[in-house]
Amino acid sequence: MKFFSNKKLLIAISIIPQLILFNSGILSPKFIESSYSTGFYPYISRLLRWLFHWSDKSIGEKIALYVPFIIAGLCIYKFVKQLKSKDRNVKQYLLKLLLNLGVGLSTLYMIFMLVWGFNYHRVSIDQQFGLRKAPRPTSELIVLCDTLIERCNTLREQVNPYEPGYEFDYGQVATEILALYQQFDSTRYSNLGSPKCVKEVHHPYVMATLSIGGIYFPFTGEANVNQAAPTHELPFTMAHEIGHQAGYAREDEANFIAFLVCRNSQNPLIQYSAYRAAVKYSMGMLIEYDEDAFHYLREKYSSKLNDDVYRSLGYWQQYDGPMADYSSDINDLYLKVNSQDEGVDSYGLIVDLLLAERERPITNTSPK
Repeated sequence: MKFFSNKKLLIAISIIPQLILFNSGILSPKFIESSYSTGFYPYISRLLRWLFHWSDKSIGEKIALYVPFIIAGLCIYKFVKQLKSKDRNVKQYLLKLLLNLGVGLSTLYMIFMLVWGFNYHRVSIDQQFGLRKAPRPTSELIVLCDTLIERCNTLREQVNPYEPGYEFDYGQVATEILALYQQFDSTRYSNLGSPKCVKEVHHPYVMATLSIGGIYFPFTGEANVNQAAPTHELPFTMAHEIGHQAGYAREDEANFIAFLVCRNSQNPLIQYSAYRAAVKYSMGMLIEYDEDAFHYLREKYSSKLNDDVYRSLGYWQQYDGPMADYSSDINDLYLKVNSQDEGVDSYGLIVDLLLAERERPITNTSPK
């Protein structure tokens, strides 16, 4: 028994050297890029998608929602049983419980790294495309916002996803976005999988309550999207989660690759969704540096673009509350543990990449 206990203890505390090893930079990004992100990962990702493609809706969502409750229920049941036992030893039971949870957590983290997590430490997307991320004058940000708003207004006139009788074809849009990824880089994204790997969720209300529009579940290789969110948000959210599926783990990089892919679409809704997201992030940064310029450009929103802004605000605000705050805190911690020091603010770092791409437009679809 002592041997097995010691073995469990070693597994439990192994999470500490794992965290140090994986987040210390000992493994070089170039090594991870060549051996994992473009080497091992595409195979394991393809295997996961093959294993879980049979369900039209998210399997990962059920695992994430139900398994923690099942584990908690079993722990409580065994604890109560221990209290009722004549030979009860609560202290020993709690120590054993902590040890088993430590083993589970350490094992889960190792599996997470193997099936997806190493992508957080690959060569950055700006280096892949030869972009120069650097501090830039506010004037460049103003020009970027102005350009994006103008394009957004134009695209919004070409599509009306809220007119009576309009139906959003989830499967068709997923097919189009996957095709766009493959057109963008036929080598890198040719085996992303079928549209069934971009899945609707069973409980959109729960996701909305947690302020989640989409989530990639690495243990099943599924890109999950809250299909109840405003229609104009859905294509970009889908493309963002497919970006995670393609191996771009960092939030700003998944946003950026989604934007690059969607702006090439012939479908105005997909294009509009991407540009609207870019406007949101860019204007969100501009207000921090120049409020006058922000308010001036805000007046340039067309009435339809303005309506969509308030549609999004109205949808997400109705679910605003303690659970959304708690979910944001958990996501913030998760991102920081995985070397995204900016936490949830990292989503907005797409603006740095958009500014860098204006300096050196990406005309060759394939990263270097």
